[in-house]
Amino acid sequence: MLAAALALVAPAPAGNGATAPSGIRGIVTLSGCPGPQRPGELCTKRFEGARIRVVRIRDRRVVRLFRSHAGGRFRVRLSPGRYRLEPQPSGIAHGAAVTVAVRPHRFRYVHLDYDNGLR
Repeated sequence: MLAAALALVAPAPAGNGATAPSGIRGIVTLSGCPGPQRPGELCTKRFEGARIRVVRIRDRRVVRLFRSHAGGRFRVRLSPGRYRLEPQPSGIAHGAAVTVAVRPHRFRYVHLDYDNGLR
């Protein structure tokens, strides 16, 4: 009985004609040094907890709001289409919006970078 109930809830494998998930996956980083940046010094780290808004281009509707997880990683299911990822300000750090096209049955890799303005 329990197995039958789980079969109704569990997603079907993509190979049997069911629609495979699509969306975006990637990483969020935070750039900027806590003091003067020296030549050759890299001041980028993974940004956990960044808030990202996802807007569907077609109708300008907000379809998701999510946060990056441990190590700055994220994975969000989205229907195929064009989207604008809008990093939400975090303290003094700001990120530039990115437009991405999601194709059926694929997860598009995206790198979002916040800049804290420190140099």
